[in-house]
Parts: sequence; C-alpha cells; structure tokens
Amino acid sequence: MMTAVTRLRRPAALMAVAALLAGGATGCSLRLETPPIPLRTPSPEVQVRDAAALREQAVIDAAAAATGTLAELESATAPERLAALGGIYVEYPDSTPEVPSAALAEAVLAATQGALDAALETDDASLAALLRSIALGHALALDAAGLTGPGGEPVPNADTAVPGTTLAELARAHYALAFAYEAIAAAAEEDERQDALASQALHRDRGDALAAAAGETGLRAQLYDVPADALTDAEARAAYAAGLERDLGDAYTRLAIEAASEDVDWLLAAAVEAAGRAADRAGGTSEVPALPGLAGA
Repeated sequence: MMTAVTRLRRPAALMAVAALLAGGATGCSLRLETPPIPLRTPSPEVQVRDAAALREQAVIDAAAAATGTLAELESATAPERLAALGGIYVEYPDSTPEVPSAALAEAVLAATQGALDAALETDDASLAALLRSIALGHALALDAAGLTGPGGEPVPNADTAVPGTTLAELARAHYALAFAYEAIAAAAEEDERQDALASQALHRDRGDALAAAAGETGLRAQLYDVPADALTDAEARAAYAAGLERDLGDAYTRLAIEAASEDVDWLLAAAVEAAGRAADRAGGTSEVPALPGLAGA
C-alpha cells in the first residue's frame, strides 16, 4: 500500500519558511546569530601620529589667521610636517576630527612640546626622529620670531649619553669659532670688534664645558685656520662666521634627532642658539626648514 505524500510546490514552500521566520500563529521565532562588526582600533603609533597631525593642523589654522614672522614661517613649513605625518587619521568616512583652536604662538608651543613628549613615548625610532625634527622646526621658527620655545641650557648634563669623542668634536668646533672671532676682532673696528670679542668668549667657554665633559685637555691650544679672504671686509667676515655657526647648528641638529632622552633638551637648545647666531651674522635672514636633521630637509 502506498502512502500518499503531499508535496509543496516551491512558492508554497518559501511562503511556509517565511511564515516560520516571522513567528507565524504559534508565536515561535528563529534568531539568526551574526558576529558583530569589529571596530577598527588604531595602533599606538597611529594614535601618536594622529595627535601630532592634529597639532600641526592647529598651527596651520592659526597661522592662516595671523600675520608676522611666525605666521609666515609656519604657513610655509607646517603643511610639510603634516604631510610627513601622513595627514589626519579619519576613523570613519563621516567622522570629523576635532582640531584644537588656539592663538598662533600658543599653538606652536603646544606642537613643539607635544612632539618632544610624544617622541619619548613611542617605541618607533623613525617616528621619534620625525617628532623631534618637527619640534626643532617649530623651535627654530619661534626663535626667528623672537619668541622662546622649550629647551634647556645648551651644555651637556653630567649624565649625558653623548660619546666623549662626539663631545670633543663639538668642543673643537666651538674653539674653531672662538679662534675665528678672535681673528675677526683683530681685523674689525668699533661695534663689530666688540661683538666679535663677545662671541669669541662665548665659544671659548662653550668649548671648555664640552672638553671637560669629554675628559679632554689641550683642545683649545690647537691651531685653527682662518682663510685670509674671510677677513677682507665686514661682509666677508660676517659671511664666514655665519657659515661656521650654521655648520655647528647642523651638527647639533643631527645629534638632537637621534639623541637619548636625557640629551634632547640641551642639544635642541644648542641647535636653536647656533641657528640664531648664524641668522644674525647673515643680516637677520633665518632659514627654517620644515624637518631639520632629516634626509631631504
């Protein structure tokens, strides 16, 4: 005997399933479990970069609304720093990052100190170097505008991690400048002479401090060459001194970018000071790179 089987046609079967899913007359329901969409969490390095990028954008916005030397310098350099950071991280297409709002000098100081602090927090060596370069670029702009940025005394601490050989090289550079200013003073008159003598004393004392930190003696007694054509007139003397100061500032900059945390402040201060002296010798013209100390800057 055959048992009759009632077969639902396809449309009827689909309707039955739909009714079952909807609960039907029985009041029962089925719930299909699906995993939640995971939230994107930026890495610590991305968070550090984004915070720095927001500070740079704050500087850009403040510079656009300001005038003067600082506004001119930051308008020209801050966009390059923002690009080097990769721009502002946007978590979702419709999200709007909150950019801090401040007056220009306040924004630049915040960007400078923020970059220095962030460089100490990250484990990414290349990111730390970028952040220190950013901080130094802002510090140079502040100095060129006659404002004071973060930084300590431009001499090493007792716990410096800079090798003695490097400290000795810096001492020689200062002694060379002291010798140059002594020669300039001998060829100059009146105000130029007095200014050269003051600079000679500064570099002599700075060389002594660095030589002592390096444990070296006799560096001051070495002979340092000054080309005769560098002394022919006031313009030549100023250009020669500016070049030596600029070279010294570059040396300090390279060290500051890669320095141990205990050496950043004094190296940054020394780099800014040397750049300021170079600008003074060049007639007040300040060259402020966006990313000093980095390749291609």
